[in-house]
Amino acid sequence: TAWYNNLPDGPVYIKKFFYAYKGTMPANTSFTIDAGTLQICGGAFSGCSGLTFVTCYAETPPAIYSSFSRQDTLRVPYKSIKAYRADAFWGNFKVIQGIGATLIDNVEEVTVKADTTTALFCWPALATVTHYVLEVYTDSSNMRSFTFGVSGEMITAKMSWTEIEEMAAQHLGYAYTVTGLTPETRYYYRLESKDDSGRVWDSKSGTFTTKSSMGLTIKTAPLVGVFARAGKIVVEGYAQCDVSVYDLTGRLVPQRTNVTNCTLEVPKGTYIVRKGKEVGKVMVP
Repeated sequence: TAWYNNLPDGPVYIKKFFYAYKGTMPANTSFTIDAGTLQICGGAFSGCSGLTFVTCYAETPPAIYSSFSRQDTLRVPYKSIKAYRADAFWGNFKVIQGIGATLIDNVEEVTVKADTTTALFCWPALATVTHYVLEVYTDSSNMRSFTFGVSGEMITAKMSWTEIEEMAAQHLGYAYTVTGLTPETRYYYRLESKDDSGRVWDSKSGTFTTKSSMGLTIKTAPLVGVFARAGKIVVEGYAQCDVSVYDLTGRLVPQRTNVTNCTLEVPKGTYIVRKGKEVGKVMVP
């Protein structure tokens, strides 16, 4: 029609309906579909072989009666990711990324669930980020670094752990378990993200403490009457009690029952000492 022929090349909308892409689409085109779009008409992308990247701002997946020559990467509002993934057509994109949030610049956006020797990290995966670097350390000389590329969908720290683990099982977003940690140890972590423009953002340093392998509650203050000496743990008391010493793997080393005072010979290292009902950590030189 004369109306259509007089339009410039590019996207053509009729109210909230995407009617067609007019003209020849350049190679490696990144195309944006407006928010509020209700439908993509049949043949709208006919001949658009240059389309490789689609951004759709509609919170509800538009009804679609056309097809894309390639379905590589789709960016949608992060709150709508599940709806797009469940859609019979939109769900066929290889990667679906969340948009509409900022880069990670606050440690509250990183969620950590620590166990005895592992820590599960979850954080948002955003469309503007090209890679992430997670650093976990006890001090500057004992740092482990993990690098992640773009995986797509978003996991939020506000979700329940059941939801997070379910999404992780479906490969939706970032959920990574760091292994080989030491029980009952305080760790620090930092997450670095880099966007398409090369900007680097660092989250604030966060901390977490791994659990005791014995399932015991460890006192932060020193145990009364328990002292570390070279190759020895010395216990002094005023009443008889049981004394048990564990290494950090949870293995029982020496044990004494119904004692008031005792000296336990152990190699240099860190131990968990249970004196009666109290439990504490002792470092033996």
